[in-house]
Amino acid sequence: MNEMLTDAQERGEERRRAVRFGTIVLLFLFIFTHRGILGQNDLSRFVAVDSLVNRGVLHIDDSPWAQKKVHRGGREYFLLNDMVRNPLDGHFYSSKPPLFTLILAGALKPFQLLGAEFAFYPLSRAAKPAFLLTWLVIGGTSAWAFYVFRRKVGRLLSGSEADLVTVLTLGGTLFLSYSLTMNHHTFTAALVLTSFFLLGMAEAQRRVSARRMAAAGFLMGLATVVDIGHGFAFSMAFGLYVVFYMRSLRALAAFALASLPPLAAHCVVQYSTFGSILPVQMIGGMKGYAGSYWHAPLEPDVWAIPRYKYWLLTLFSARGLFLLSPILLVGAAGMAEEIKKAARMGHRATREAAGPGYAALTVLFGVVFLLVYYSFVAGTSFGGSCFGMRWYIGFMPLLAFYAAKSYARWRVSSAFRRAFYALGLISVAYALIGAQEPWMLMESNPHPAVQCLMFLRGF
Repeated sequence: MNEMLTDAQERGEERRRAVRFGTIVLLFLFIFTHRGILGQNDLSRFVAVDSLVNRGVLHIDDSPWAQKKVHRGGREYFLLNDMVRNPLDGHFYSSKPPLFTLILAGALKPFQLLGAEFAFYPLSRAAKPAFLLTWLVIGGTSAWAFYVFRRKVGRLLSGSEADLVTVLTLGGTLFLSYSLTMNHHTFTAALVLTSFFLLGMAEAQRRVSARRMAAAGFLMGLATVVDIGHGFAFSMAFGLYVVFYMRSLRALAAFALASLPPLAAHCVVQYSTFGSILPVQMIGGMKGYAGSYWHAPLEPDVWAIPRYKYWLLTLFSARGLFLLSPILLVGAAGMAEEIKKAARMGHRATREAAGPGYAALTVLFGVVFLLVYYSFVAGTSFGGSCFGMRWYIGFMPLLAFYAAKSYARWRVSSAFRRAFYALGLISVAYALIGAQEPWMLMESNPHPAVQCLMFLRGF
């Protein structure tokens, strides 16, 4: 009885430490979240939110930002890059997924009901609403991700060591860099990470309650309509995990059925607006209007990097996943170790014993799927004018968790600990540097630590 009480007390203490950790992260984000509009990517979102909040419509025709034009090469182009023209109604829209825009607008609605007024034009008036939205929605979900991450690490390590490892792993990725600015990558990454934990994949649980399965399914459905790349890849990966490891029709049904509400909401909004449930980027002719930026794009959208080396540059270059966040090399090694261990067991192993290998293989499936897509299908722009390979942020927290898990397993070696701390500190340094100028072309980033990487630009 006393042992059970002690275990409950220890779990309660770890929960409280995780809450404190998440609260500190939320406060950190409050202090350093960017104010105002930083670039084309967040501008497109804020313009759409402005139209919903102030005019009650999804189209952005009446926004001053959507009407502004620039002259280039003797021709006139719209200032706003991420804008499409709907042939069904002739209106202009943001190219961003509309359901996320509705979520952002909904976050401002309570303040409106209390009498607050929001304006996103000119830049001087956009600072406050941009900060509020970014901190509430992006900062809030990011702080939640740090909280659930810290809770899981608290089961592997204790006290300040768990705090430190969380900072060096999850805090050593671009997830932290982009948590201070408006984007969909960190929002999606938080949903994927939370679903991973809800499915019991951190411990390779065979049985999970229907409530947790449904919660994971709902979050993955939402992730899919916010970021179809990562949402689809990991929804498929997690579904395969349920089929081949859990082998529970009931669990699969709970997961799948709970994903339907956000998917249905997307379909209703998307079809009623564009006549198709496909994302705007998959609908032909939407960017072919007169004055479209895409008739004369600029760097990096015009880079034509050979595919045979582009995939490698997304991993090991000045923008590379493992160069800016080398702590993730530990996570990749940890995943490989768990897969190899399960493979060595062969058919003699029970499913429970091979469970960690199943989970690691599932994450690897999602990661490789996205690496292949963004390396060989998507454009060769590294995500545009931004810090690092932002298209990989959605799976960075999962790799970070495997890095933390690997530390717990291998920390008995003093040489490993020294290497881990060194890689972690380098990773955190670059994450914080990236947070200062997340929407700047890396060649233009003046920070010495970024400029010293340019000899590894690779093209």
